[in-house]
Amino acid sequence: MVATTYRYRWSSLSSVQLGRNIPGAVVIGATAPGIFVDVTVDSTALADLTDYMVSQGWVFSATSPTTTVETANATTAAAVRKLVDFIGAPSEGYTSGAYRVITMGAVAPSNITWWTDSGATVKIFEVNYTRNAAHCATTVQWKVYDAPGTTVLATVTDTISYSGIVETTRTRTIA
Repeated sequence: MVATTYRYRWSSLSSVQLGRNIPGAVVIGATAPGIFVDVTVDSTALADLTDYMVSQGWVFSATSPTTTVETANATTAAAVRKLVDFIGAPSEGYTSGAYRVITMGAVAPSNITWWTDSGATVKIFEVNYTRNAAHCATTVQWKVYDAPGTTVLATVTDTISYSGIVETTRTRTIA
């Protein structure tokens, strides 16, 4: 039997369950990073472990992680903060000379990409839009990239519903 370490990320915290145990108004922040836990078990128990973890609100993240849980949590938090800081436009923490390229759909942008410079070789941020027949964004996905511009550090995706052209709901997913 081989013991292997499996990493799980906390994926759901119920406001209702939290409210039952914590008095007063309960608000769960949408931009808080995930929490990670490493579990070491015999590899033959992985299916049972995953079933149990999912039932408790955790999702599988990695096998035999090379970073500590503390590093994973800190890295995730930093990446999400970097993405939130960038969503408006690159500023503090980014070098001068960032270059933006807009790809137009029929009447509105389908993609906006920020590059480190006008050579457009190193991507630092992008936002992608999926639109309905009325050209309203039904999905907006923001991504921030690492220094080489190839690995996504954090992603925020909004899924939007409409009544006609009036937005009725928006659900945000942070990864």
